[in-house]
Order: sequence, then C-alpha cells, then structure tokens
Amino acid sequence: MIPRIILLLAFSLVSTVAQRSLRDIPPPDPKIEQASFKVADGFEVNLWAADPLLAKPTQIAFDREGRLWVSSSQTYPQLNVNQRPNDRILILTDTNRDGSADHSSVFYDKLIIPGGVLPDGSGGAYVAHAEDLIHLTDTNGDGKADRQRVLLSGFGTEDTHHTLHRLRWGPDGLLYMLQGYYIGTHVETLYGPRRLNGGGLWSYNTQSRRLEIYSRGLVNPWGLIFDRWGQTFQTDGAGGQGINHTFPDSVFKASPHEPRILDGLNPKRPKLCGIEVISGGHFPESWSGSLLANDFRANNIDRYTLKDDDSGYISTLREDLLQSSHVSFRPIDVVMGPDGAVYVADWYSPIIQHGEVDFRDERRDQVHGRIWRITAKDRPLLKAPNYAEATIPQLLDLLKADADWVRLNAKQTLKKHPRASVMQALERWLEDLPEPAGHHHLEALWLTQTLGDLSMDLLGKLMVSPDQRIRAAATRLLYHQHQNLTLLSTAVKDPHPRVRREAVTTLGQASDPKAVLIALQVLQQPMDTFLDFALWRTCRLLEPQWLPAFQAGSLDFGEDADALAFALQAIERPEALAPLVTMIRQGNAHNGAMLRLIGKIGSSADLQALIPLRQTDAGLALIEAAEIRGILPAKTASIQEACARWLKTSPEIGLRLIGLWNLTEFLDTAVQALTSPHSTAAAFSVAELGQANALIQVAKDPKAKLAHRVTTTVALANISPSEAANNTAQLLQEPISLANVDSLIGNLLRKKGGITALTSALHGQSIDAKVAIQATRFVETSGLAAPKLTVALTKAGALPATSPQNLTNTQITALLVQVAKGDAKRGKTIYGREALACVVCHAIDGHGGVIGPDLSSIGASAPADYLIQSLLKPSEKIKEGYRLSLLTLNNGDVISGTITSEDQSVLVVRNAAGQESRVPASTIKSRHTSPISMMPSGLTASLREDEWIDLIAYLASLGKLE
Repeated sequence: MIPRIILLLAFSLVSTVAQRSLRDIPPPDPKIEQASFKVADGFEVNLWAADPLLAKPTQIAFDREGRLWVSSSQTYPQLNVNQRPNDRILILTDTNRDGSADHSSVFYDKLIIPGGVLPDGSGGAYVAHAEDLIHLTDTNGDGKADRQRVLLSGFGTEDTHHTLHRLRWGPDGLLYMLQGYYIGTHVETLYGPRRLNGGGLWSYNTQSRRLEIYSRGLVNPWGLIFDRWGQTFQTDGAGGQGINHTFPDSVFKASPHEPRILDGLNPKRPKLCGIEVISGGHFPESWSGSLLANDFRANNIDRYTLKDDDSGYISTLREDLLQSSHVSFRPIDVVMGPDGAVYVADWYSPIIQHGEVDFRDERRDQVHGRIWRITAKDRPLLKAPNYAEATIPQLLDLLKADADWVRLNAKQTLKKHPRASVMQALERWLEDLPEPAGHHHLEALWLTQTLGDLSMDLLGKLMVSPDQRIRAAATRLLYHQHQNLTLLSTAVKDPHPRVRREAVTTLGQASDPKAVLIALQVLQQPMDTFLDFALWRTCRLLEPQWLPAFQAGSLDFGEDADALAFALQAIERPEALAPLVTMIRQGNAHNGAMLRLIGKIGSSADLQALIPLRQTDAGLALIEAAEIRGILPAKTASIQEACARWLKTSPEIGLRLIGLWNLTEFLDTAVQALTSPHSTAAAFSVAELGQANALIQVAKDPKAKLAHRVTTTVALANISPSEAANNTAQLLQEPISLANVDSLIGNLLRKKGGITALTSALHGQSIDAKVAIQATRFVETSGLAAPKLTVALTKAGALPATSPQNLTNTQITALLVQVAKGDAKRGKTIYGREALACVVCHAIDGHGGVIGPDLSSIGASAPADYLIQSLLKPSEKIKEGYRLSLLTLNNGDVISGTITSEDQSVLVVRNAAGQESRVPASTIKSRHTSPISMMPSGLTASLREDEWIDLIAYLASLGKLE
C-alpha cells in the first residue's frame, strides 16, 4: 500500500531531489514557450511583447491610435503587509510597425489588482479597481495619468479574482463590465441604489451615469463579446458550460436565490477566460464569425462556431487555434487588433488563481507576462483608419467596415464631435443607403444610442426590416425606451423567435399592467427554452403592475387559460388564485399547469376544487400540497371518494394520498400493496400511518421479494430507525444492488439516531466487500461526520484500513519523482474502474457525472502535489462551488447534499449518489455548509502502490498537450 512506497522513497530519494516544487517548470524564456505552441494550419504566432515591457496582464485593449493598454497586477493574489499599492496601467506600442512592441510606458501605478482597463479615446481610460470604477485622465499630455476620478463605488471586494473586471464598449455605446460570484455589490447611483449579489454583467452609460444590471449569474464571468448583430456571449472562468448566450434579464448558474436559470451552450466544457469574435478580413472567410475563448487551464485557445437555434444558438467546438504543452502559458484575454491579427494576453504562471493553491506558494510567478500575436499566413494585414483626422462623413463611412472594432471606434470617435453636426451628417448619409434597411442602418441606429439621442423613427423602420437579426437588435434597444408598447405589440408576434424573445424581455421593463398581456401573446406561437425563460422572468418583473390590476378586475385575461396559468405559475402568489379556482370549479380550465399550481401554492379551500377532477395532474397537485407544504383539503367524504377513485385509475397517487391524508380506513389496502408493483408508495403511506409492525413483517419475510424488503426497510427508517438499522444490516449481507445500498444507507443517515443505530447493528456482521465499499463511499460523501460507522462498515466488509492521510513535504517530494515516471495510459484504465466510481462524479471531455468538478484540464491547472493531497485529504481541498449543504430539520433529521434549486416552498437537494430529495422549506431549522468533502478520503485505499502512482500520473496529464 501507499505507506510502504512513501517510506522507501523518503529514505532513498530525498537526497537526490531538491526544490520539488520547481523541478518541472521550464525557464521563463519566451523562445521555450513559443516552441511549445501548435497553431492551427494556415496560422503563425509571434511574440509581440514580453517582460520587462509588461508583467502579469489581466486585460488588454487597443485604443484608436493602435496602442495596447494593459491592466497589470504583480500584487495578485493579495497585497502583503507593508506593501504599497503599485499595480499598473501600461501602454505598449509597436513604434516601427515590425509586428512586435518596442515601447512601454506606465500610465498609472498606484492600483491594487486592477481587473480591467478600457481606453476612453481621449488619452484617458476607465479602470476596474477593487470597489470602484475609476476614470484616469492625463491632463497635461505627458502620457501619465494625473487625475483619478471615482465614477462608481460600492462593488464587492470579498474575493480578488471575482471583483469588478473586464470592461468593454457595446455597439450601443454603453460600457459593460463583469463581477464574479463571491461578491456582494451595493452601489449608490443618481438613479437609486443598485445591488448585485453573485456574478453578473453590468451596463453603464458614461454620459448619463446610469448603472444597470444586464444579466445575472455565472460563477466568475471573465469574457464578454457582442457579435455583428448585437447578440451577447460570455465565458465563465469558474463554471463549465463553454459559451453562454446572454441577454437582458437572463439568469445563469450560481446567481443566489434564483429559482430558475439558463444553461450554457456547451455543457461539460472546461472553464474559459476571455472571448473574441473573428471579423475584419485578415483571417480566412471560413473563420469569420467564429468565437475564440481561452481554456487557460489546458493552455489552449479554443474555437467555437454558432448556428441559429430558434431564439438561441447551437455552439460547436472546432479545432483549436492554438495548443501548448507549456505549464506556464495562461491565456486569459484575447482581442482582435487594428491590423486584423489576434492578440493574446498570457498571464504566464504555472499557478493560477487562488482557490486551489496557497497564496504564498513559491511556484507563483509574479514577474513575467507576454502578449502573443497570431496571424494568417500569406494574407495581408489590415491598415487601421486614422480616426483622429477623419471627417464626420468619413467616420460615418467607417460604419460600413467589416471589422467590428473599426465600426465601434468610429462610433466612439463620433461621440467626441458636436452632436447636432453628427446627426445632420447622419441624416444625409442614410439617404444614400440602399433599401431595404440593412446592417449599415443598424450601425446608424446604434450610433444614435451612443450619442444619447436614440432615433425612434429609424428604430421603427428597422423593426420591419426583412432581416430578423436587425429586427431583434432594434427591439433590444427598446429595452431603454420601453414605453412604446405599440412597437412591442408587433414584435411579440414576429415570425422569428429571437425577435419575440427580445420583445418579451423588453416588456419586462414597462410600467403598464397591459404589458404582461402583450408579452403572453408569445404563447400563441412555438416556444423554446430561452423564450419560455424570458416570458417567465417578465411575468415576475411585471408582477407589481399586473397583479393588483388583475385582482381589482381591471386587467382581463379573457378566456386564455394558458396565458393566465403561465402568469400565475411564474409569480407563485396564493392570493392571485381566486379567479383560477373559480374557473376550475366552473369546469372551464383543466390545464395541467394550472392544476399543479393549485397544489404548489393553493390553500386548503383551493384544493377542494381539485377533488372532483380525474386528471393525473390534479392528483399530483394534491400530493405536492400535502408532502411539501403540509396543506390538506378538508377531511370529508369527498376526499375518501377521490382516493378510492385514484386507487383504481392511478394506484401510485391513491396509495400516497392514504398516508398524506391520514386515511386510516384505507390502511388494509396500503398494507396489501406492500408486496405489489407499487410497494414504494404503499410503504411510505404505511409509515406515515405509524404502522411499523406491518412494515417489519414484510421487511423480515424471507419469502418476500428482495425489492419489497428494501422499500419497506427504507420506509421503516422514518418511524423506527433502530428497527430499520437492524434490517439494513441483514439486507447488506444479501445480493442487493448498489443502488439499493444507497437507498438503505441514505434514509438512515438522515434520521436522528440512524447513524448510531446502524453502527451498532453492524457489530459482528459480515458483508460483501463491494457492498461495504459502496456503503462506505456513501457515508463518506454524505458530508456528515460518521467515523464510527465507517469503521464498522470497513470491519464488516473486511476492507483494508485507509492509508495514512498525513504526508510530509519530503514524502511528497519523493512521491512526485515516481509520479513523473508513472504510466498515464494505465492510470486512465484505473480511473475508469467501477470500484473507484470516479466517472460517477466527474466528467472528462464531456463524459461522466456532474456531481464533482470537471477534470478535463485538471492536470494543466493543478500541480501534481495538489492532486496527491486532494486524493488523500479531500476535505482540505474542496473546490469552490462543490461544498455540501447540511440541512437540519425541525424533527432533528439531517439532510446533506448540493442544493440544485430552491424556491419559497421547497429545496431540491442532490446527494453524491445523484439522488434528489425535495425538502419543504418550512421544515428546515438551520442550514450550514459541511466542512467535509463529498469525495471519500479512502478512495484509493484499495489500489496497489504502482496503481496509485499511475492514477496520479493520468490525472496530472489531463489538459496537457501530448
């Protein structure tokens, strides 16, 4: 086992290995790093800038003069004691235009971990700096900032790589910026306070100084781009769903207390940092419109292509633009340059972020940094316009350019000219454009927004364009001018779903109660995921407007039961149900969603309307009301008749209602069903009726089917944990499935006294090793401290003792030498072993579970010593976002797992076996985070020494270029 190899290595190799933490890190020579690059066919890469011209870039952005602005932090991950703030904003220039920078100047050097920089076009820059958005100005023209102005303050600073970051202009002239999950922001603005807890995207009007939340969620969004048509895409540096299609009021993973979220376009893809869209003509036409994103953990630059999919998109991973085997290549930003080439900011460090490796780990590189330039072979570079000397008509003509950044810079430059002069010239320019309205007209509309004077006449013209992309972009601009319900009434009926989605989202900003009726008209056409979410969100946002009007009788939904059901289901407000209940009583509305809504939020009196109905949804609604909220209809003869009816037509429903409604007159029916195909429903009802003996009789009957003995034992735990524990100990000695092991152990663990009872029941028992391993794994991944039960299972299964968990640095040093010689291919086979169950929890390259972190690039992001410690002492290396919650219920029971969703009534909790429990919010006494990892500490105890080393070698190879 591991102890023997540790002792051997510690004595025989320690004298020959020094500084284990530096042994595999190449010298910081750019030539060595460049030699590791594999670029896509037809492209080449050159070093554009490196230290000492810059160090540790966090964001890069070109200005209109072709200079590259860099936010740089050598302080990260923290400012040390007595250290003065000295992080910088740098300006790099290729003065002789030979394809590499030769001049660097410091624009400002009194910052602490600046998260982003954006040139303002007038010699200054906006900078994301801790809790502030600041503006730096060079008032005397010496190339250095001598004035700092705080524009906004109050952004959260709880985590240094989640603070405000990544600034970018939108095509509409607004400034967009990001923040991560571990941040709580409260900003006082001229328009009132703005609060955002968790990750999200901000929009800021630098002229009116209006700050708004654009979208919410993503664990740590670290990339934002607008495509040619104004659609928004983001990447997540700590999530794992590739490209995320965002739009106003969209909500994604990790947004706190949100009952519903959207998914990314590439499930199970590794985390990405930065994003750019190819345009401009230097790259081949086949690459135009592709998205580039940095898989910074795997040292790659990915390429994705997009295809329309109803109101959303399909994102497909293509061949990488660049791959590297260099452990310090960390691409964290990517932009198109004024010459049409791609520029990549390379953080350059074998250690990234601070969630996995100590702040003061000696392997952190806090000095170096590079900018790489990728060009297409045998294709001419682009010539950048001279924006400063261009006239207004010439700048307007630049709105026709293919390169996104040329059009963007032209609009920003026009903002510096007198508004009246620009608008007059724009009117003449538009007269010369051919009809129908095309992309040039869209750029003109965005220009009017950039100037702060949105042209409603032009907007109305574009909303009837034959191109749905233009109609969608124009509709989105109404988000800031949402009073025009006439235009939105047309857009919500548009033949293209993306236009309809934009209209529905925009209606959420209206102040007229009728806006919800307009939005709900979208239900008359096919729906998709993004449309459904947008409508749900809009109904909730408009609730203060439409619900009072509806209750007062001044807002009429007519006879559209589906629309009313959708709106009521979205807001989940019990007081709004009266008209719906009346419709049901009158037999006018038997929509399934409406029936389930009654069960979800209705009162006892409301439930009475469901009793005469025969639809399955009505029965399920009654079950949910009783099971989750403890709400029952009045106990009358009618509910007995209803239960009898469901027992005939839907036995599962009828049997569950027997226990939930405490219908003791049906006890014999439930007991007889304990050995039927509906055993599970019957067993829980018998338990709810307190009939332990009936459950014990079946649970202990050797003639009963094993499946029935398991279900009755699981239910028995709810009323007699000690009896259930005794029977569980017996069942574990029989040939039961591993899924049944999880069910038996899981229900006992959650019950007060269940752990102690099972520990005692296992004394002197002998169970199969596979069963013992499965049971032990379940206990250790539960997040509950149950060391005595683990020992009891280990003894009962005659399992080898878990290896010692404490290794000295010397022992790890020696072990790393062997890992470097390990067989990664054999390690892959070991990883896939059923006994280890790695694939149940973790995904690699899109295959595997989602309970634990994606391991696709773990070897490129985590040093081998970190992997060793993670396997030996997983509770000390719990990955952010994967901590277990512990819910203590009012009756003393404890439920553990990850919370997958929650609303005002129920929390859905998933344990490490993938089982989900619906926990009524009213039953929860307290809620805590478990300090215990869901990964078993003895996971590798069954491996031989060579197997364990090969497993580490395999994990260390993941994400690295072969």
